[in-house]
Amino acid sequence: MRRSLLSLGGVLLLGLAGFFGARYLSVPEEVPRIGPALACHLSDGPCRHALPDGAVLTLTLTPRPVPLMQPVRVVVTIDRGDWRPLAGDITGLNMTMAPNRVRLKPAAPGRWEGETILPVCSQRQMHWQFALRLEGGGRSWRILDDFHTRR
Repeated sequence: MRRSLLSLGGVLLLGLAGFFGARYLSVPEEVPRIGPALACHLSDGPCRHALPDGAVLTLTLTPRPVPLMQPVRVVVTIDRGDWRPLAGDITGLNMTMAPNRVRLKPAAPGRWEGETILPVCSQRQMHWQFALRLEGGGRSWRILDDFHTRR
């Protein structure tokens, strides 16, 4: 009886250690953010960001004004360096919306393009955030820019 209680206690202890260990290891690493473009709003025009090595990244959404339920073209250009955009995620800021991921494909050296369609929502003016994930200098980075749409 005592042996089975010890075995059960050992199994429970191992289970708890495994649970908390997996939880600790699954905490996502904080991805450094490259500062916001000064006085830039993607609804008005391209946003430019200085990258850590001095390269300049430009993010553009077209057409403008950014439409709903029509294709929106996303263009990322990087003037030099060893940078690679991975994807863009569009998130609703004033209302929760379904995930919207933009896959960026190489179009030319230093240029990546993608396309998405933004949904219509009940808000007359919708505020969005475009989060661009990119790699460079052996690390992952993110850039955040805002824009809005009107229905």
